[in-house]
Amino acid sequence: MEATFKILQSNEIADFKVLIQIFKEVFEHKQHQVVNDMHLKTLLENPFFHVWVVKKDQKVIGGATVYVLQQYYSEKQLAYLYDVG
Repeated sequence: MEATFKILQSNEIADFKVLIQIFKEVFEHKQHQVVNDMHLKTLLENPFFHVWVVKKDQKVIGGATVYVLQQYYSEKQLAYLYDVG
């Protein structure tokens, strides 16, 4: 089966938590605690924050987080790729 790529919606907190665990392993951030589900839902509802995941066989195997930034020298937005794992 092929891997699929998608942007998470606010009801996909479980997949977001799996990705956060992947980030913890990749970046060796073992001391970081996952925040509560309501905060993660709020992040996923934020139009200036996106979580992309890669899934294979319905399992999250990687992804990225992206912040969309407003610029003062252009009307175009910038995408700041924050974490990739």
